Amino acid sequence: MTFFKNLAKGFVRSAVNQVGRDGGKVVSNKVYGNSHSTPIRIVDGISDQGQVKSINEPNTETRGDLINEGYSPELLSSPIWVYFFLIIGSTILPAIGPFYWIVSAIRNFFKSKVRMYTYIQEPTYVVDKRFKSGMRESGSKRVKKYSLSSFPPSQSEKLIFISKGVLALFIAGAIIYMQYSFYKELQK
Repeated sequence: MTFFKNLAKGFVRSAVNQVGRDGGKVVSNKVYGNSHSTPIRIVDGISDQGQVKSINEPNTETRGDLINEGYSPELLSSPIWVYFFLIIGSTILPAIGPFYWIVSAIRNFFKSKVRMYTYIQEPTYVVDKRFKSGMRESGSKRVKKYSLSSFPPSQSEKLIFISKGVLALFIAGAIIYMQYSFYKELQK
């Protein structure tokens, strides 16, 4: 039994000491600012209000320069697996499903601008009262970053958009035919 008493006393003593250390750091940081702070200091990346500073947009505005910097034209606005669920959902909804695919086809046929994007590593922050800003960097995540300007599509991109429009019209027609045949079967 003495072993467990000593173990409990040691645990409580350790917890009290840790609370004292953390409390002392908080008081020290409040009195002296971050001049005496210990771990992980963020020198740049967070302003005084705790907001993430924006990453500078490249000074180039031509399509070729953006491609050289790693930008790509956005040909698919959403991941391909989303289209699978859109097709299933549009077969369930009688009038809205085909209407969505027809509108999508028209948008692809008359698309006049293409946006450029690249992937960047954006820092993620967690709340940490040890820092003056109240936040500390805890890692990064991959984020899609768009350029400020959009460009007219090239010939190959126009062909991709037209083929996407034809495919959307085909899906709309297939859904209409399937719903019509199902309706005819119910009438019998």
